[in-house]
Amino acid sequence: MAPERSVKQMNHVVQTIANPIQAFLRLQSASGILLFAFTIVAIVRSNSRWSDRYEEWQHTTLSFGFGTFMFSNSLLHWINHGLMPVFFYVVGLEIKREILIGELSSLRNTSRKLVLMRRPWSLVLVGCCY
Repeated sequence: MAPERSVKQMNHVVQTIANPIQAFLRLQSASGILLFAFTIVAIVRSNSRWSDRYEEWQHTTLSFGFGTFMFSNSLLHWINHGLMPVFFYVVGLEIKREILIGELSSLRNTSRKLVLMRRPWSLVLVGCCY
């Protein structure tokens, strides 16, 4: 009976942890929230006294292979040549979806968005971010 009880307790613990994570990942804005949070963490860390360790971490070698075939590059290389193309591919798919069936599918909505982009405050905002 004891092992059965511990399995039930473990399932309860796993569900307690997994349910909030599943609810967060169901949010449409979850990826944006995570991207923003990790961007802030990266900016703070790269401008702190631990920036040397951040640079060292970027140049850590990450390797994996199959038999005699081996991939071995720095973490920065994997990010720049592996994850960034995937990111921009997904962004391109999102833009295509918006143009075909989303908010940019009608000329009226598209022109309204373009007019909002031409406002002077948007240029000031971009300049402040830079």
